[in-house]
Amino acid sequence: PVRAETDRDTITAVTTADRFERLTALTAPYFVDATETGDVLKLSGTEYVTGSEARLDTKEPHAPADADPDNHQAFTVCFAIDYQ
Repeated sequence: PVRAETDRDTITAVTTADRFERLTALTAPYFVDATETGDVLKLSGTEYVTGSEARLDTKEPHAPADADPDNHQAFTVCFAIDYQ
């Protein structure tokens, strides 16, 4: 991603560049930033939080009592290591 267009706090389009610097504009009803470091959110300038939010903020009964911006969920990549 190299650019994000917004309407207030909603991302309306994301422009990507490939390794040859060719640009592609993507539009969709909504976008999910699945990058490890929040690249699209940073580009968009929209409001966001990182880490786990407090129970008081989300009303989730199993959420922690206090927010922890450094608590990030790990990611896993599965791959085959042998074929028999």
